[in-house]
Amino acid sequence: MRRVVVAWLALLAVVVASPLQSQNGAADLQPALDSLISRLAAADSFSGAVMFVPPKGRAYERSTGLANRETGSAINIDTKIQIASTTKLFTNIAIRQLEQAGKLSLSDTVGKFLPEYHNATVRSKVTVEQLLKHRSGVGSFWNQRFLATLPDIRSVNDYIALFQDDSLLFEPGTGEAYSNGGYVILGAIIERVSGKSYHDYLREHVFGPAGMTETMPYDRRSLRSNAAIGYTFQPLARPMTGDRRLAGPGGQRPGYAPRAGTTPDAALEARTRQPNASIQPGLSGPAGDHYSTVGDFVKLARAILDRKLLDSARTTALLGDRYARGVDFRANGGGPGTNAEFSIFPPGDIMVVLSNYDPPAATTVARFIRSRLLPVGAQN
Repeated sequence: MRRVVVAWLALLAVVVASPLQSQNGAADLQPALDSLISRLAAADSFSGAVMFVPPKGRAYERSTGLANRETGSAINIDTKIQIASTTKLFTNIAIRQLEQAGKLSLSDTVGKFLPEYHNATVRSKVTVEQLLKHRSGVGSFWNQRFLATLPDIRSVNDYIALFQDDSLLFEPGTGEAYSNGGYVILGAIIERVSGKSYHDYLREHVFGPAGMTETMPYDRRSLRSNAAIGYTFQPLARPMTGDRRLAGPGGQRPGYAPRAGTTPDAALEARTRQPNASIQPGLSGPAGDHYSTVGDFVKLARAILDRKLLDSARTTALLGDRYARGVDFRANGGGPGTNAEFSIFPPGDIMVVLSNYDPPAATTVARFIRSRLLPVGAQN
């Protein structure tokens, strides 16, 4: 185990120390990336799939690790892997489609669509745009009620019932805090405005037009074929404060706090990966944890860039200021047994890294790729 820890730390140092380069650094990216993934896999620090597609030239794809440790089945490039909060990108696209169709405005308040929502401040003051940008003050649903009713959570309304009576973290619009609950509310608005279930809407208006045939909700009642089990070191039996499950920006998670007097190596040796199934809801929702594949995310990137999902103005709004400045558009997430990273780089490079390990498994690989493609200082 000591050798594994030392190897992992050495690899982390390589990633951090890699000089930030301009897009001219893409020429030698693929052999360097292949070497990095091989070393991470040998240290059991990465399990998953990677795809990098430049505007011209040969695409890179690589899969490694086990989808199911009990059966020994390997992850392949088409394996479905949970994507944590990267699911929020689908919710974001759906909201902008409904705005484009004239069915809502980003300045509309929650109460216009959900007059039955319990919190009066949310009804009267929180706007759709604030929900999209995590400026609503709405918190999370990861609490004792969530853990106690996991198998029975099968609808957007089931998620809302977990937090709609909670007080806000701050007055709407006056701060910013990552909000899983906010994206659940957006899912409820999608359902109310479209007249379809959240999952039906995505299938018909996002996945279908983009050609994403392998992207779907996690469902406890229906085990997906060629799907990876998530494996985690993280504690599974207690809620965490804030919005730390189903991911936050960058997939960062708090580390472990070993017992006093425990050496780092001894703490690591005491840890074993376990399946994350016990903390999965009955059905994933608008805030996170759908299944997808690296290939489907490449299709999504192309659909976004080709304006198949949104018109030009709303595509520009979705891609945001970073992309407009020549930096990558990104969506990501992480939680117990899942870490996902997705980037679209101007002028069209596409990166997808999906892992069935805890963060920073995918994030480590993604940072290496970004360090080779982005200008100095633009990786974060």
